[in-house]
Amino acid sequence: MSIRLRDGHRVFVFAEFLDMRAGFEKLSFMVREKMQKNLLEGDLYLFMGKKRKLIKAICYDGTGLILFAKRLEQGRFMALDLFEDHTITREELDILLRGSVIRRNKFGENALTKKDVSVKFQFNGAG
Repeated sequence: MSIRLRDGHRVFVFAEFLDMRAGFEKLSFMVREKMQKNLLEGDLYLFMGKKRKLIKAICYDGTGLILFAKRLEQGRFMALDLFEDHTITREELDILLRGSVIRRNKFGENALTKKDVSVKFQFNGAG
C-alpha cells in the first residue's frame, strides 16, 4: 500500500501506544495537544496500538480529515522504541506499511566509524 503525499508534507509517528478505538476526535486531539502540531498543515500522523498489529493515520487534505487504518494479518509493525526519530520519510512510510522495519544508514548525530565501535558478544548456553 502506498500513500501519496504532496512534496513538503511530513510523516510523524506518535511516540506512545494508543487505544486503537480512537477516531477523528481523539486522534485530532492527540496531534494538537500531545504532539503540539497543526493538523490543518496537511502532514500525516501515525498512531500504533500496544499489540502493534494495527496502525491508524490521520491527515487533512484541504477539504477534510482523512482517517485510515492498516491491520497486519501476519507479524507486527516495528516497535516504537526502534524509531530513531519520530519523523519518517514518505519512502519509510511505505516500508512501514508493508510490515517491514525501517533501518537507516546513519544513526544519531554522526555515523559510527571503526574507532567508535566496541562490540561485545554474549552467548547463552552451550553451542
